[in-house]
Amino acid sequence: LGLIPATISPYVVARIGHANALRTFTSARLFDAEEGRRIGLLHDVVEAERLDAAVEAEIKPYFVTAPAAVAASKRLVHALGAPIDEAVIDMTLTRLADTWETPEAAEGIAAFFAKRSPSWKKEGGAS
Repeated sequence: LGLIPATISPYVVARIGHANALRTFTSARLFDAEEGRRIGLLHDVVEAERLDAAVEAEIKPYFVTAPAAVAASKRLVHALGAPIDEAVIDMTLTRLADTWETPEAAEGIAAFFAKRSPSWKKEGGAS
């Protein structure tokens, strides 16, 4: 579309890391669930018929944990990473707004609604 994934980017970068985020954000390449698992976007990938059992197996261990220790662990993990605070959110919104104003974004959005390829798409590129 000629836009950037600004508002979600701090969360995605925190989840999958800078290298995987850069590859994902700068390419129109599609990836499957297995690659999503490999880069850290997903915890597990299971067949549809195993989904209920997999969900049950995932959530059961959480029911036997000490609530205060879990809360303290969450605070610890969040304290160790770069905070996603109002300044970061404002910065992403500003960058998104700046991108909306570009001719490239206008072309990308127009192409999307016209169901055509944008002018910058080269032959043989991903759809």
